[in-house]
Amino acid sequence: MLTPSQIRITKAVKQGKWHLVKRLQYLLTHSFYAKLLAVRRVTQNKGTRTAGIDGAKWITPNSMMNAALKLSDKKYKAKPLRRVYIPKPGTTKKRPLSIPTMHDRAMQML
Repeated sequence: MLTPSQIRITKAVKQGKWHLVKRLQYLLTHSFYAKLLAVRRVTQNKGTRTAGIDGAKWITPNSMMNAALKLSDKKYKAKPLRRVYIPKPGTTKKRPLSIPTMHDRAMQML
């Protein structure tokens, strides 16, 4: 699902207007609506039940709103990933699975 601002960014890239692309990306990442949409997408997929290394889960509407308000790129640094080993289908071996925090997932979605 693309937002109108993402469509504008796509058109600017196709036209080679890189200064406009940079400005539109800045507006998109600082938009409160985009932050709400990022939190919504993260909380509505099936991985939302899996907490990262911080143990936080955004389940209640209040926690989701607080998360959207805290999404900011100022001094952002991703937290370490939680490493879990899950069984491979058909064998007895296990494969590693790295689980990011909810905040990191939302920042990547932005």
